[in-house]
Amino acid sequence: MRILIVANYNDKNGGISGQVTLLAKHLREDGFDVEIFSTKASPIKRISFFSSLEKTARDYDVIHVHCCSYLGFYPAILACHVAKKLNKRLVLTYHGGGGEKFFKKWDWAVRRYMNATDENIVLSGFLAEIFKKFGYKYRIIPNILGQKDEIRFRRSDVNPKFISVRSHEPIYNIECILRAFKIVKDSLPEATLDVLADGSLRKKLEQYVIDENIKDVKSLGKFLTQKSENIFNGTIFLSQCLGLTISRCQYWKPGDMVSWSFQVMSAAYHIL
Repeated sequence: MRILIVANYNDKNGGISGQVTLLAKHLREDGFDVEIFSTKASPIKRISFFSSLEKTARDYDVIHVHCCSYLGFYPAILACHVAKKLNKRLVLTYHGGGGEKFFKKWDWAVRRYMNATDENIVLSGFLAEIFKKFGYKYRIIPNILGQKDEIRFRRSDVNPKFISVRSHEPIYNIECILRAFKIVKDSLPEATLDVLADGSLRKKLEQYVIDENIKDVKSLGKFLTQKSENIFNGTIFLSQCLGLTISRCQYWKPGDMVSWSFQVMSAAYHIL
């Protein structure tokens, strides 16, 4: 079976791109012929993707599109139109946050594409409840720890080393993490917090740490996925955004961590 993955893809990034990289890798190991079609480009160039994707997709059995809210939904629109025209089987995986607000505003348009797929995949029960609320079909395929990871994460002692990896944008509410960490410091003076990533609110957040006199907070800025594994040893991950999978974190120790998920996804392709 030949599978074409469509996503706003950059092989140097985490997030959706990191998950797509891993999905392609494991599916190839399972014997599938897999290629990635990236929709990452300028708005003008994206218009030409309808014809280029149609040309590419002719040789594939399944189109698997990865998308999220707002402008991140463009790959779904593109893939749905092409899949329908070519009569190809279509799987849609929905990532990220803001889904409920996005669906509420654009339900009249989104519903058309959600109903055009053979399968809609969500990564959490939180997103599943939102899909259920709006009447979109869905299947939950979460990332599940393999046996080796379960053993690795049974720690008798946990050092209070915290880390935040989300972008410094309003949707991720990093200030809430800083406020919570300040409370933690009252009980655990040895606790530390590393704040990774970047964004429009970075300077504001750094100033907040100074104004509130929050100790042992380090701002590490942007980082490269493939060079970041050593940062995460002995770390407790923090995320304020319910339902937002920490996909960038999932990228570092992925081999066992998400292997069961890929096996389930392989079975899903065979069912189509």
